[in-house]
Amino acid sequence: MLFRSYSDDFSLPEFQPLTYTLRDYAEAGGKIFVCAPCFNRRCLKESNLVLGATIVGAAQIVEFLSGGTSSLSF
Repeated sequence: MLFRSYSDDFSLPEFQPLTYTLRDYAEAGGKIFVCAPCFNRRCLKESNLVLGATIVGAAQIVEFLSGGTSSLSF
């Protein structure tokens, strides 16, 4: 990684770092949505999002999920 992302500090000894899991997911065509109100409330910087992440509002998430798409949230 050429930059530091917010996922860099999330890891467990038994698993690869979250940064790599998210990278692999995005490279495989997965979409990473970041909640706009949550992002703004924490005063985060877009330059530190993982590659492929998009900041979206609730309407965009509902539209995406309305087609029966599976999701994971944490």
